[in-house]
Amino acid sequence: MRKTMIAAAAAAGLLQGCMAEAPETALAAAGAGQLRCLDARQITARRVTSGTTLEFEARGVTYRNDLPAACPGLENRMALDSLAVEVTGSQVCAGDSFRAFDPIQAKAVGITAFPRCRLGNFTPVTPIR
Repeated sequence: MRKTMIAAAAAAGLLQGCMAEAPETALAAAGAGQLRCLDARQITARRVTSGTTLEFEARGVTYRNDLPAACPGLENRMALDSLAVEVTGSQVCAGDSFRAFDPIQAKAVGITAFPRCRLGNFTPVTPIR
């Protein structure tokens, strides 16, 4: 079953959830220093940083997501835009699709009018202090 999660960046992209699971159950390893998945319930913020990267905050750590390909128009998305990630199950993983969109425009034209892009692997960047 596919589930779409939408969080408004105007509200700092907060996606509240259960933080009770141990960190090792929240993460799935990819390659050296990279993770393939994050537990969706532990993600507290998401933001667009460029046309090819997003940042996710989970369990006090910032993770950079390097997209496998540039997402059309992503670099022009504003801080007030929203980010919808389609996930299977309870994890956000490399290969999952997402759309960055203006919520007001989406009411007029629908979310499907915005490009669908794919997530890459997650790389821990900096602990949040």
